[in-house]
Formats: sequence, C-alpha cells, structure tokens
Amino acid sequence: AASPFDPRTHVLGAGGLSFGNLDVRRLGTYAVAAFLVIVFAMALLHLGPFAAAPKSDGSHHVGVQGANAIGGNAAYLAQNVATQVSIARPVEPALAQLSPYTPTREDLANLAGQKAPYAFALNTGDSDQGAPVLSDRSLVNLNNALAYYDTNGYEASYLIMDLGTGRGIAGNLDTAIYGASSFKGPYCAYVVNKEFPNDINEARSSRVTQVENTIIWSDNSSYGKLRRTYGTEGMEEWLAEAGVDTALVDDTYFPTYTARQSALMWLKIYDYLENAGTSAAEWLSETFGSTEVSFLRNGALGTTSAGHTDYLPEEGSGTEEGVEEAETEAGEEAEVSADSSEASLEVEAAPDEGDPIVDEEKVVASIGTNITVRNKAGWIDGQEDDAVCDSGIVTINGRDYLMVVMTSAPDSADGEQAFAHLARTLFEVRSDLV
Repeated sequence: AASPFDPRTHVLGAGGLSFGNLDVRRLGTYAVAAFLVIVFAMALLHLGPFAAAPKSDGSHHVGVQGANAIGGNAAYLAQNVATQVSIARPVEPALAQLSPYTPTREDLANLAGQKAPYAFALNTGDSDQGAPVLSDRSLVNLNNALAYYDTNGYEASYLIMDLGTGRGIAGNLDTAIYGASSFKGPYCAYVVNKEFPNDINEARSSRVTQVENTIIWSDNSSYGKLRRTYGTEGMEEWLAEAGVDTALVDDTYFPTYTARQSALMWLKIYDYLENAGTSAAEWLSETFGSTEVSFLRNGALGTTSAGHTDYLPEEGSGTEEGVEEAETEAGEEAEVSADSSEASLEVEAAPDEGDPIVDEEKVVASIGTNITVRNKAGWIDGQEDDAVCDSGIVTINGRDYLMVVMTSAPDSADGEQAFAHLARTLFEVRSDLV
C-alpha cells in the first residue's frame, strides 16, 4: 500500500490539488453551485434575508397593479375581488328591473347631510325594492378611501346616483369646499342653454371656441371672456331654476360651494343635455365628454393625472382668482373686437392642433363594458385655497349616473391619487344599490 505521504497520491500542479481520484477544484465548484441554488430558492420563496419587509404604506389607490398585489396586500385583493364580482354580475341589468324614477331637485335638497357614507332611494314608496344598504365590505372600503382626508384634516364630499331609479350613495354633502375650475362647467352650460341659438352652427364661432377651451382645456382666458360677455344676471336665473342659491355667481369667478349644490347644477345640466333635442345640446354633451382632465375618469381607469396643474391667467398670478382681474383694465373695447382678432387669441390659449383630445368612449373592463364620462374638474394648490374636485355624468353599461366628488386637499400626485381611489371605490360599491 502506498504511504499517505507517497508523492504519487498527492499531486500539486497547474490543475490544482487532488487526492487520488478526487479533485478539490470540483468540490469547490459543486459547493458554490449548491450555495447558489439555496440562495435562489430562498429568494423565490421570500425566506431568510429575502423575507418581505413589513408594509408601512397601504394607501396605494385601487387599479394600479404592483408589488402590493404580488405580495398579497389584503386591501388590494379585497378590492380586486369586488371588481371581479362587478364584472361577473354587473349591477345595471338589476337596476333596469326596478321601478323607474326621475330624480328632482327637491329630492336632492332633502337628502341627509350626514358625514358618514350612506345609501338612499328617492322613491321607496313606489319601488319594487326597499332602500339600499351599504354592506360591511363597502363601508370598510369607503372608510379606507376616506382615510387620506381624515388623516390630513381635509374634507371630502361625494354622491353617486343612478339617474334612472334615484338610488345612490352619498356622504358629507353640505360641507362648503372651494370648487376651483369645476364651476366652469355649470357656467358654460348656462351660456349654451340660455344664450346660444339652438342650432350650434348659428352661434358665433369665437364664442363656440371659448366654451370649448373653457371646458376641454380649463382655459382661464376663455372663461374670463365668457364671464365678462354674459355677466351674472342670466346665471342667477339658471341657478334659481336649479334650486341653488343665486349668490353663488357673485362669489368670485371660482366660488366655494357644496357637493349638494354641485349635484343640483349637474342634474339641471343633465336634463338639458338629454331632453333639449338641439344640436347645441348635442355639441355641449360631446364637449363635456372630451375634457383633458377628468378625475372621475381616472377613478374608472385606475390612474391619476400625477399632479396636473390648472391653466393660469396670462399674467401668471399663480392662483385661479387672477382671471377675474385679467384684462379688466383694457375695458370693453377689447371684448367687442372683430371675430378674426378674437379667434387668434383663442388659438394661443388652446393647445396645439396635434394634441390629442380624450376620446368620449372609454372601454374599462374592470368597471363595465362601456363608460362615457362627461365632466368638468377643478384643481389647485394655492396659497389660500386648495381643491381637487370633479362633477359630471358617468354612463356605465348604458345607465347614467350623476357623480360628484369634492375634496379640499391640495392638488398634488397624492391628492389626485386619493381622489382616484375614492372615485374608484364609489364605482365599485354601486353594487349595493340593488
């Protein structure tokens, strides 16, 4: 037998050290490979140093898939389950089976003003079904969506109502909130309804452009021209017909008002859009459906505008109030200038011709097969006033809903994300209406 120290059995050379038929280099390679397999398995199974860290932020809005969903975030999964239920069993066919009812301004005026979310029916006496009740799951989801506002000391007011039955969900309707540019929607509706000819082709082209710029692009210069042209008297009459305090029109060009008042104004807008039967009403409906910014649409899509800022007056005052002072020194002569001159001003205020306009029809699988949003939003991060607001008519699976969400949060990525979360939740909990 060879000695343990026999040089024939212990060889050291360029290839490394070997003991008999056993190669030490191979042993090292195998060990490294085994170690990598173990590390990979631990990473795949989230074990040891790869275990997920405790989650400290559960505020991500519904509709954005990411690490929270992969990691099993309970809140996201609960919302996702609710969404899938909405896909499988849409509420609109069930609403269509209930007794039809046309909401009135008196109905909206009599809704409860409580801060806590609640469901309601405007015609419980004649309905085939009693008043709806929010489920425990819906209350939890709504409270989660409202947590951003409660935690930061902001107000949030909201309403979603099926316009075919008068059944809806609301909360905090009477808290006054700065409306920002959202008031441009009702004012333009008054102008088209009361001041424009029924045939939109007979309307002055520069005024048509001003209304389009005001609604679609929230252009303050165009809005200021409309306000100085048509004043307040006609708007006071329009507000009185809607059941809203007429003093609202005198509270600057961008008044502070409530979600109940916004709902009343949009109920009147809806009646005009649906029942006027004129080309002017049809054109206005299409214009409301082409807004560049819609926080309600963001909620349906599960996205945000990521801190979009409103168009400011040409003098760059930094707040929306500046439009009220814009061009007042110039006098009325500038306002009655020729169509060609005025049109050139509008081209400067409007976006480039090639810029896309949001398509009216939206296919959103997680909410319904077809969604149309007609709205006017308002948003500002100001020195004195803050707001992220939106109101309008949302059509889901062929049924029209009146929807209002007004918040006193400053415009920011967080504020718009919180709004999208609340709007999305309201869309989803509408299943409780039947």
